[in-house]
Amino acid sequence: MDDKRLRELKKEDVYNVELNNHEKRVISKYKKEKELENGNIRIMDWGCARGDKVAYLRSKGYKAHGVDINKKYVESGKKYFEREYKNKNIIKEISKDNKSGFEEGLFDIVLSTNVFEHVENLEGVVEESSRISKRGSFHFHFFPAKYHLVESHLDMPLVHWLPKREIRKKVIKAYLRLGVKPKEGWEDMRKSGLEETAQVLYDYTVNSVYYRSNKEVRSIFESCGMSAKTISAGSPKLKKIMGPLYYFTKIKPFYVLLGRLISTFRSTALFAKNKKRK
Repeated sequence: MDDKRLRELKKEDVYNVELNNHEKRVISKYKKEKELENGNIRIMDWGCARGDKVAYLRSKGYKAHGVDINKKYVESGKKYFEREYKNKNIIKEISKDNKSGFEEGLFDIVLSTNVFEHVENLEGVVEESSRISKRGSFHFHFFPAKYHLVESHLDMPLVHWLPKREIRKKVIKAYLRLGVKPKEGWEDMRKSGLEETAQVLYDYTVNSVYYRSNKEVRSIFESCGMSAKTISAGSPKLKKIMGPLYYFTKIKPFYVLLGRLISTFRSTALFAKNKKRK
């Protein structure tokens, strides 16, 4: 797989980073509520890979850090942070028991994007993010919904709805026969045979992807001392798709319904607040 996260992080990579609209709003809201400047806000990017977003946030003055479970990804970014900030430990590898290596009650904001669906032990991750964040800290996590219609890593409709058994592999193989393949990220599989490709993709959905309902995720956060809710995933893209119908979302019942549909069948935007730490 041609994975840019394995390439060394360069300064020019940082110019291409952009926060999503929700992340911008969460950070802005925290700044306003706490009356803090950028330099007084500590942000954790959970699942930071080589640290692109961490580097971007630092370029804006925030005290940003990151963690990732993939040692190779982290090593790809350490040289950048050592060169730019004389501190290669701005990003760290998470231990197998989900320990981040950061002190208790340190962070104001914890973010993640497309990470939770790859976490088998989500309870351990949320418990650790709760431990290292302040009381009143904001947590924002964006991830594919359990019932999104097209499996986002394989670009194959509904395969993740099927049991993790032989039937799923057969459907993946059928899609491959029809020419339905992942659009990017699997370049090294292009020359592989049908059987081998189907097996690799099937194994990935079984061993590397763990979809959960929004209710289950909220329950995990609440068990770790946080209040949690899913928020509407409205965006300029959605406005463009819906056209004039988008303005119906200004009416509360439609807004609530649309939010539920999006968070169930497309993507989940989860906001939580740490009530536990002093």
